[in-house]
Amino acid sequence: MPILTQTKSALLNGSNWASQLNFAQFDPSLGTLTGIKISVSGDFSTDVLLENLGPAADTVSLTLPVAVNAYGPAGVGVLAEASLALSASLAAFDGTADWTGASAKASHLGASASALSSLAPNAAMVAAYTGTGSVTLNLTPYMSFDETSGGNLLTETAAAV
Repeated sequence: MPILTQTKSALLNGSNWASQLNFAQFDPSLGTLTGIKISVSGDFSTDVLLENLGPAADTVSLTLPVAVNAYGPAGVGVLAEASLALSASLAAFDGTADWTGASAKASHLGASASALSSLAPNAAMVAAYTGTGSVTLNLTPYMSFDETSGGNLLTETAAAV
């Protein structure tokens, strides 16, 4: 039984995008489709700027869950997830919101993630992925921003998923 591998890449930047990748369907003249494997990987990064605007020192914790989802027809999909995190102790506000000094922190965070989904196809999958045309996998990102601090915090992020 032949094993067919197709590889596609999508170069995307930012956190507000969606993309589609088209793959050739399994040619029924080669036999019967007996399995589907989908692998997805992603590199995630963000630049974070923090400024404590409060009158006292503060400890700030950030968690940024990130993911890229690849999904297609008939319930086929895979999700690659990572988490970016930062903890910083910031001095009391220095009087100028300029992202510098002891009341501020600038940081670049990055992570990679990958996931593999191996499926034994049901009838709907065989119908969707077998033929002489193409099948589309949709890619979508996810990023969230969770912050814990004493308040009075100015933040800025620039994410790439």
